[in-house]
Amino acid sequence: MSLSNQSFGRIMGIYEQRQSENEQIAQERLSEAFAKIPKLKNIQDEIISVAISNAKDRLISRVKPAPVGNKIKLLQKEKARLLKEGGFPADFLEPVFNCPDCRDTGYIGFEKCHCLKQAIVKELTCASKLEEAIKEENFSTFNVNYYSKELFSGPKKRSAYENALSVLEDCKTFVREFDQKHSNLLLYGNAGSGKTFLAHCIAKEILQRTYSVFYMTASRFFDLLVDASFGRSDENDADIIQYSRSCDLLIIDDLGTEQFNSLREKIFFDCINGRLLDKKSTVISTNLSLVEINDSYGERTLSRLMGNYWILNLFADDIRKQKLSEV
Repeated sequence: MSLSNQSFGRIMGIYEQRQSENEQIAQERLSEAFAKIPKLKNIQDEIISVAISNAKDRLISRVKPAPVGNKIKLLQKEKARLLKEGGFPADFLEPVFNCPDCRDTGYIGFEKCHCLKQAIVKELTCASKLEEAIKEENFSTFNVNYYSKELFSGPKKRSAYENALSVLEDCKTFVREFDQKHSNLLLYGNAGSGKTFLAHCIAKEILQRTYSVFYMTASRFFDLLVDASFGRSDENDADIIQYSRSCDLLIIDDLGTEQFNSLREKIFFDCINGRLLDKKSTVISTNLSLVEINDSYGERTLSRLMGNYWILNLFADDIRKQKLSEV
């Protein structure tokens, strides 16, 4: 899955903007601290002078320069003391970085930093679309009034409205307990019943807690994994696959829309089984019934789902059509 020059340029533009903004923050902090504690500027200048002098000695002299580490440490200690007395944190004048590992350059040496890899993954997958979707589709906008109080289904013979309330509460519980216990969800039901909407609701809440979320449609996700199994993937694909394995929450949307074969059956089992072993949570949405999942992916896969997932069935008159009729 290749990244266009335009997309990569957009990503690196974000890094340049980030560097500029953080440099501005650092300069504002310097001005604030020096105005309140004038002596700080003398110490800061002396630290810089000592470091520069030592660097020059190393370049122009064959004689090993005297160690300056202890002197700089003393100056740093005095600077931290003055900052604390002035009501500032000890690290107030340290450089500001979003990612200290690469210092907001995107690279560590000649290798892509983990933050740049994640940015590329986000650009290449549905993550950007997810960010747009969750602005509108979240728990606060989930409207149970689209579910009929007269349409009954399921083993408990509940109305679509009663069932939606129950499923909504289960999804909220999943989010509420996310950082305390390992859980997984399978949302299944007819097209337009709100499964993807609820998946977006969950994604928004988990992202707000600063956990990592990987979202992709099943067809695209399986194409990626199949290509990798045949050695047809590139460096970006490898990063995406690694991220899908390590992320805190994996969301596979529209399971069953992908082209099916025995290889995909194995890939799906390995995916969910691997995440179960690693205690990483997964949310799956599908229009398939449990019987159809068994027929398509096998009894072994269905057994993993039944034994390790909350199985939530949503049913409704197609909500998308209901919304279109309101326009």
